[in-house]
Amino acid sequence: MTTSDTLVAQFSAASQELETVDQAGNFRYVEGEQQARAERAYYRAADERVTLTGSSARDPEVWDARTRTSARRITLDQKTSEGLAEQQVRTTHLPEEKESAGGAGTVPGPLKANAAVNVIA
Repeated sequence: MTTSDTLVAQFSAASQELETVDQAGNFRYVEGEQQARAERAYYRAADERVTLTGSSARDPEVWDARTRTSARRITLDQKTSEGLAEQQVRTTHLPEEKESAGGAGTVPGPLKANAAVNVIA
């Protein structure tokens, strides 16, 4: 489900099929644990991609139970279920809450198995 202050949909004159959807102002998306927030969301039916952009005060964000990502622009590909975050990318990835047979799982390098991983690019 999506919500926003405004929504403008454009349809093909010939086929009456949806071409684009532009949602602006307090865009929100919720589908189970997957969520997104942005100032604007622009969907192109031809390539099945949604581009999220923010405002000067706040970047768009996408998140679920284990990961949160924000960036200047986030593109979500609905065909491949892939996302691309661009410019000032910040991601936090929380560890899985499971243990190995001998106790806490091992994580290579300086990371701890039960600590969040923050990435800023």
